[in-house]
Amino acid sequence: MSLDTEALKKFFLEASIQTYAAGAKPATIPALPGSKLLTYARPPLRYVDTYFTSPIGVSWGCTLLYHEAFLPRPVWRFCYDGWYDRSDQRITAFLRAALATAYQSGEFIGGRGPQIFTTPKFPSLIYYNHVTERDFQAPAGRDAIVVENTKDGDDRERYWHTYHGGLLV
Repeated sequence: MSLDTEALKKFFLEASIQTYAAGAKPATIPALPGSKLLTYARPPLRYVDTYFTSPIGVSWGCTLLYHEAFLPRPVWRFCYDGWYDRSDQRITAFLRAALATAYQSGEFIGGRGPQIFTTPKFPSLIYYNHVTERDFQAPAGRDAIVVENTKDGDDRERYWHTYHGGLLV
């Protein structure tokens, strides 16, 4: 059986809008203390995003897409890891806004947000997505959030993740 990668990509965008970008409340996997789990399904497809955050802001995770015809194995993966400033309460809300903007556009931009994003709601924050591979079959890159005009005049990175992934079948 061949896999319709265009339909899979559209499903990824749809599921991503409905889960993390929407602020959905994650569950925890009992066997993985500290885990955060977001799921979304529209048969024959299923989205499973599992991620972790540490007390010092290290964060990592993996999003898997499943197709009923290939169960129990996933058909696509997307892994990410990095750091964020846990003391800056704006970071998560701003990241969700950036990701939602990209996902709602219907365009796959390496699996993360737009190449650059700002909003009047968070005037000193800038989101950057440096995509090194845009193709859904093997995306890769690094995204970051920078705070401009800090007290000492230095722009500071308050969030960054590297990411990569791709088809598994």
